[in-house]
This record gives sequence, structure tokens and C-alpha cells, in this order.
Amino acid sequence: MGGVGLDRVAAAVDLVLPRSCGACGVPSDESVCDRCLSRLVAGLFIGGPAWVRPDPAPAAMMPVVVAGPYAGVLGRLLRAYKDGERRDLRLLLAALLSRVLTSVVMTAPLAGAAPVVVPMPSSARAVRMRGDDPVADLVRVAAVDAGLPVSPVLRLTGRPADQAGLTAGGRAANVRGAMQVAPERRWDARRGPWRALLCDDVVTTGSTLVEGARAIRASGGEVVCAAALAATPRAPPT
Repeated sequence: MGGVGLDRVAAAVDLVLPRSCGACGVPSDESVCDRCLSRLVAGLFIGGPAWVRPDPAPAAMMPVVVAGPYAGVLGRLLRAYKDGERRDLRLLLAALLSRVLTSVVMTAPLAGAAPVVVPMPSSARAVRMRGDDPVADLVRVAAVDAGLPVSPVLRLTGRPADQAGLTAGGRAANVRGAMQVAPERRWDARRGPWRALLCDDVVTTGSTLVEGARAIRASGGEVVCAAALAATPRAPPT
């Protein structure tokens, strides 16, 4: 019991005081070493967050804004955060995503009240394996930092397969009809229309965002656009 307790304490200390860079692994008292931090900034889109479109794009693909390509330091940090238990990277990644959300509000033709930021849902299996929902947590922190309301209204239905390794067509078929707005979250039409800004960590083919938009519209909502931290190289900036 004592050993298990010490292991938990050590893991908690690592979350607060990282011992290595989340991108390159060199010993570091910071989450990201100075060298990788410089490379991270250099790897983002010049001029700030940019509008991208997957190629090929699903027919119902909405506009999406991202900070940079899913490559280099940004790609390594995202993988370390989600699958490498480097939750100490959340604040840095959330700051980048907050810039993306702010850019959407400033550049998109949004009339009326600010849209509700809606995180793309993770599967129950992924949440159980990780012990938390890193994407939803990241989106929540970024939205609060950007001064935007956030609500995790989407739920996955059924058990879609892991999207990794699937073709664009396979990804679209895999998630088609796989999302819904949780019944307790359904919008009362008497309150007027509600407008969603979908948010994810990475956009690849766009199929997940398209399915999320379908579910939002099926519940009476409107999707104004989408945002993500990164886009795969197949989605160049427009």
C-alpha cells in the first residue's frame, strides 16, 4: 500500500513539476523547453489562426479555423497530452486554442450573441482508458479563457471504431449517425435559436465535425463554424 501511495504522489508531482519537455523529452523544469517552444511558435500559421478545408472535403463541411498543422512540435505536444498522460501541457495548448476561438469571434460573420462552444465527444471507452476526457477539458479551459460559453452537449451513440488508419470515406461512414445531443441538453425552441461553434483538437478529413453538425441541427441548433488546434497536412490553409 505504501508503494502504491508513493507512486500516486510521484505522478501528481510530475503533473505539477514536469521533469522533461513534452515535445523532445530532454530534462526540463518546464512543460516545454525553450528550444521546442521556439519551434512551436515558428511552426504555427504565419499571421495567426487560419481557415482550412480538408481535401477532399465532405459535402457538408463547414468553415474551420486552426492554429497550425498537425506536425512538428505541435503534433508531438498534442499526442503527449492526449495519450502520454502529459496533462501539464493543458494550459499551454489551451492558450493556443483560446487564440483560435478568439480569432473565430473576431473574423467570422457572427451576428447576435456569442456562440456556444461545443467540444467534440470522446468515446466512453477512451474516457475509461485515459481516466478523463482530455479534449473536452482542453476545450473547456480554452473557451473560458476566450470568454465564451461552453457546453458538452454532444454524445456518441453506439461504438464507432477508432478513426486512425481509416480512409476519408471510411471515417465518414464510421461516424455517420454516431452522435446526438443529450436529451437533457436539447434546446427549447421557445428560447429562440441556439448557435454552436464546434471545437476539436485535430481536424483530419472533417467527417467528425460534419457528424457533430448534423446532430446539432437535428436538435434545432445552428452551427456557425468550427475550430481546432491543428489540421493534418492534407488540409492546407486557404
